[in-house]
Amino acid sequence: MQTRRGNTAPMLEIVTPERKKQLEDLTTKQKGLAAKLNNRKKEAFPQFLKWAKEATAKLDENKSVLEPTDLVAHLPLDDFTNNKTVDLVRESNSCQLQGNAKIIGQAKFGGGIKIEGNGFLEIKDFGNLEHNKPFSYGAWVKIPRDNFGGAILAKMDEGNDFRGYDLWMEGGKVGLHVINKWPSNALKVVSKAKAPIKKWTHLFVTYNGKAKVSGVEIYIDGKKQEKATQQDSLSQTIITDKPLRLGRRFNTAQTNGAEIDDVRFYSRALSQQEVQVLAESDNISPILAIEESNRTEAQKQVLLSHYLESKDKPYQDIQSQKKTADKNLSDLKNKKLTSMIMGDNPPNKMRKTYLLMRGQYASPDKSKEILPDTPAFLPPMKEDLPKNRLGLAKWLLDKEHPLTARVTVNRYWQTIFGRPIVATPGDFGSQGSWPTHPDLLSWLAKDFVDHGWNIKRTIKQMVMSSTYRQKSTTRPEHLKVDPTNMYHARAPRFRLMGEFVRDNALAVSGLLNREFGGPGVKPYQPAGLWVEVSLSGNRRFARDKGEKLYRRSMYTYWKRSAPHPGLMAFDTPTRETCTLQRQRTNTPMQALVTLNDEQFVEASRAFAQRILKSSAKTFHDRVNWAFEMATGHPADNLRQEVLKEAYDFQKERFSKEPNRAEELLKIGESTRDSSIDSKEHASWTVLASMILNLDETLNRE
Repeated sequence: MQTRRGNTAPMLEIVTPERKKQLEDLTTKQKGLAAKLNNRKKEAFPQFLKWAKEATAKLDENKSVLEPTDLVAHLPLDDFTNNKTVDLVRESNSCQLQGNAKIIGQAKFGGGIKIEGNGFLEIKDFGNLEHNKPFSYGAWVKIPRDNFGGAILAKMDEGNDFRGYDLWMEGGKVGLHVINKWPSNALKVVSKAKAPIKKWTHLFVTYNGKAKVSGVEIYIDGKKQEKATQQDSLSQTIITDKPLRLGRRFNTAQTNGAEIDDVRFYSRALSQQEVQVLAESDNISPILAIEESNRTEAQKQVLLSHYLESKDKPYQDIQSQKKTADKNLSDLKNKKLTSMIMGDNPPNKMRKTYLLMRGQYASPDKSKEILPDTPAFLPPMKEDLPKNRLGLAKWLLDKEHPLTARVTVNRYWQTIFGRPIVATPGDFGSQGSWPTHPDLLSWLAKDFVDHGWNIKRTIKQMVMSSTYRQKSTTRPEHLKVDPTNMYHARAPRFRLMGEFVRDNALAVSGLLNREFGGPGVKPYQPAGLWVEVSLSGNRRFARDKGEKLYRRSMYTYWKRSAPHPGLMAFDTPTRETCTLQRQRTNTPMQALVTLNDEQFVEASRAFAQRILKSSAKTFHDRVNWAFEMATGHPADNLRQEVLKEAYDFQKERFSKEPNRAEELLKIGESTRDSSIDSKEHASWTVLASMILNLDETLNRE
């Protein structure tokens, strides 16, 4: 079942013996390589200590650039005690982690935090910046997704006209607000470029205290950004008593999923060069600059990881092998076969069921409880079977069950022959129809069960039978004795189901994506399809691209309130109710779909290209080749003549109006072979469309 949030869970993985063996082997290999990495880490520790001392000495000798002065707050976010961390400048531990915010061990420089749900970090007793005084601030941030939005940091009172300031993200762009009263007395400026996603990025803003947007600069990784001004009128205080918070404003604008590290505030507007120094600092040098005895455990681990991954060749080789094993294991797990599962309540929590008097749910007859059981007119459930869904499934598949196999093969027969043996596939009871061939139905059912309920084998038997392989030609004696072909004196002739019509066109054209499994796709559909039925205007139809457009129709994403119109034209059920037997109608709408729908026009174009690139070189041979691909037989003389006349007419038309040929060949996303003459290609596109619209193509003959 599909919901607004996708497919419902839980899902159960179905593991074959072969797949289980592969998973076990890869898991064992992965664990072995992990153990080797740990062993190598221990072996390389003496070399690491030597390297750390040398690197520290080298850093001390080559300090050429000093960090900017006038630092007024610095939160490295490395160490937390009882969810509190220290501001190194103020030597204050008034920085408290709240809600679902999470401490992470390895950020840009040692530790950091990740904002999740309603979580944030609150910094008390700091942050009263003023509109007429300069300041600068920023942090290292990892943004989780594109078009990200919210406050990385903010000291802002939403209830008082948003008074305060922030480091803001809007649609993946970086900006800031400096507000006395929004929007009449405020500054707002946003970068024109987006910040990178899923990597540590240095975001920084500077303000010169002159209450103008011209005094604001935005930096991404040390590079000054072009900015867009949205508000530029500030003249009064921005001070608020609300605390400074990381990951949100006071109540709103959460940056769920963002990771934050190394937050800094300065009491002046830093220069571009100074911001660049902050952005270019690596995660090693700041740690090496700390006395060895003062380094935290997290900082030591960062140094060790850096050494192993960049300096130690044996470790790098093992790590490379492990990454390959991890990828192989991940790929195998991602290709898993799953099935929806449901669990039964334990016996002590099973809901009691009673007969409802006159069907009213509020008037149950509690004198007698109704217990799970099977209908009395069918064989009873074996005593060793549980009275739950598992027991029901085993009862249904019991060899002695008279209905399951019969109902199943009857449906397969209906799919293959256009009509079932029992004309009422949803009713095998006393009100249903008697089978036209009862012995055949019984034999098919028994054979189906005896061969392990093998669907492929059963369908193969049907399509290889002499009954199925008959000609569909109707003789006078057939019309007299069996006008509806109930007894199969001739092959059935019926229009294909809507899904088959589309898939057949794609297959003949060479566009069909034959991949099995995976999520639903959204092929060509009219623009604005879901607008009228979307709740609160939240969900809109967004067409897929590339190979997804050509997946089989069974994978088409289905919205019950707005089903695929092309399929609906061919009597595809809406899925509001279970439909065992479809209608088959013939309407002009069907012709409009196969002649004009973008999917079918593109299929015709691709089919034409396939014809022109085939081994057939003469017009006659090309028509026969196309007919055999679409119908299974060559074209007769009449069809050859009709198509030749159509070809000559279209060729002359496209020669006079070449722009019309170009427009036709632009339809659809698939790539056109530009080496083929456009007039020739367009002419054959029209012919291909004619062939794909023949009764012989759209019908089972």
